[in-house]
Amino acid sequence: MNCSILVLLAMLKMLVITTQVDEARAFLQIIEAQTIHDVDFYLEYEGQFKFPVLSDQKINKLADDGIYNSYSGSFRYRNERAAIVDIFHKVAPRNELSRQTLATFGGRSEVFSRNDASGSQGGKIVASHPEQFVFPGSYGRIFLISKLKGLLQDSRNHFTLEPSQMFNKRSCEVVSLVRGEGTLAEVSHYWIDLERGGHPIKMEIYRDGKLSSRTVVRLDAFANPGKEDVWIPVSGICESFRGTTKETADDFYSYPSNVEEMEVVRTTVVFEKSTSDDKFKIKFNRGTFISDQLRGAEYEFGQVTTTQPTTRAQAEANLRALLTSAQEQKTVLDASSSYYDGASWVVGYLPLLFCGMGFIAVSVILVRRFKNGNA
Repeated sequence: MNCSILVLLAMLKMLVITTQVDEARAFLQIIEAQTIHDVDFYLEYEGQFKFPVLSDQKINKLADDGIYNSYSGSFRYRNERAAIVDIFHKVAPRNELSRQTLATFGGRSEVFSRNDASGSQGGKIVASHPEQFVFPGSYGRIFLISKLKGLLQDSRNHFTLEPSQMFNKRSCEVVSLVRGEGTLAEVSHYWIDLERGGHPIKMEIYRDGKLSSRTVVRLDAFANPGKEDVWIPVSGICESFRGTTKETADDFYSYPSNVEEMEVVRTTVVFEKSTSDDKFKIKFNRGTFISDQLRGAEYEFGQVTTTQPTTRAQAEANLRALLTSAQEQKTVLDASSSYYDGASWVVGYLPLLFCGMGFIAVSVILVRRFKNGNA
């Protein structure tokens, strides 16, 4: 670390900077100074979810290894405002295939989901969110620096720089962030390796004073021709200590109840000087149903956009598609609900929220048309 960064870090620890907001911003500057800019990267990765507890394996009719979802994905990143993740899931016990894609560019995010078993698919366009890439199966689950930057910019979070600690033989700066108050407060702790790109290598989240989830990350350096090496996360283990069913969702355990493991395929890591902006946008197939929250419109991609379906038959078809999509998303969220620890409720329940809004909008249209038809 250069001299100016060391001075700023010392000022933080000596409480020369006094307000919570200024402390958070100062630490954000430290992380930004350790981040290598002006380089895009692309990588591919693999992972799986499993229930390590035997009773959960039996309830969900899983094999002895407890794996209920295996996946492969790709991730392309320029900065917090330009990134895309594309994930293919295989879900046990029937090995159903599905796909999830999330792309963000310039404050606008595009979402695509498809379930091969049901044949349903759909897209959404929404405003970007700092924690949007932190969801099950996404590389954002171990690429925690992006999430941490968003939290440091949010003045609602109470920031504290704790004493430095050693973790996995690395000297780390430890940051605590508190969101909310009382029993509803969420406390997150980050162990940050400033000498390796400012990446968090450990994160713990507590709710009501109890450990809710833990993520441990391993970093590795990759050669960036003509520049210094770039450190990025290459593997991680995300553990939940919450109940795995609706009935036990508020229970906390002393052992992991749900585990996600992720590993980067090192030979796929590529650094690029400048990536086309189109690489951070989803290429929707013509005819894909889109719910555009930014424009307040619903339409089939490639068609003239309108604020409502053009016919009653199409409205009914869209309504059925929304209901099917809502149920599929609900199933995924129920199975992996604990993995949304640390993100706002909007992130975790975004698919259900969109489907619910779409359901209401299409229902109103149907009722109005029915009345007009009988008038």
